[in-house]
Amino acid sequence: MTTERNYSHHANIAISPNSGKSRRNRFRRASVPIALTGAALAVATLAGPGTASALSNRDLIELCNEKTDSCTFHRDGAPRVFLGAEHQVGGTLFNCGPGTSTKTITWTDTVGESNSVGLSVILTTEGGIPGGWLAVFKTETEITYGHRWGSSSTVTRANSVVIGAGEKGWITRRPAMQTVSGTYEMYFGSRVDGSFVHYVPFSMTGPADDQSEVTTARTAKMTAAELSGCRR
Repeated sequence: MTTERNYSHHANIAISPNSGKSRRNRFRRASVPIALTGAALAVATLAGPGTASALSNRDLIELCNEKTDSCTFHRDGAPRVFLGAEHQVGGTLFNCGPGTSTKTITWTDTVGESNSVGLSVILTTEGGIPGGWLAVFKTETEITYGHRWGSSSTVTRANSVVIGAGEKGWITRRPAMQTVSGTYEMYFGSRVDGSFVHYVPFSMTGPADDQSEVTTARTAKMTAAELSGCRR
């Protein structure tokens, strides 16, 4: 039977209601007439179910700020903040003595980002400066919410665990995470995949360092093999 002791608690994480939604129409990828900014009209051929398309959403977003006349990311609302998956941090300690023992486990944990189309943040960053689609995303997110979007976060901490005789103990962590969703609006000077304009849905998930996480001290009885190791 596994026991647990929480050393931190859930904070009241305030998730703002959707605000400042773009007034621009959102489109799935289907052939729809749309009005362009300026005197001309164009038809945006956006790929949807049953519509053949040479370029994937990832292919299109990679063209943002590289082959576009303009590229903008329109967020759907405030970030969705949540606790990430629980996972062990640091090692496992064993109490081979006759009484209860309090041990300290020092650990380091790194949490990275992911996105809905599998784009690489590392490949889009040169000399620590984001470019292309990432620069557009970070600019919109950071200006809107007033804090830096972190693609990766590394923390080092120490937690205590009370381990009974014949037990083992370890620490688990659930990091605070955030997801921002929205749509890339891209205008091209010539047709790309049959259209001058493309609207592509996109979401990014990364660490939320300014929110509370949860760390838990866990213990369990040692297995027969682990107990035999104590007798050596």
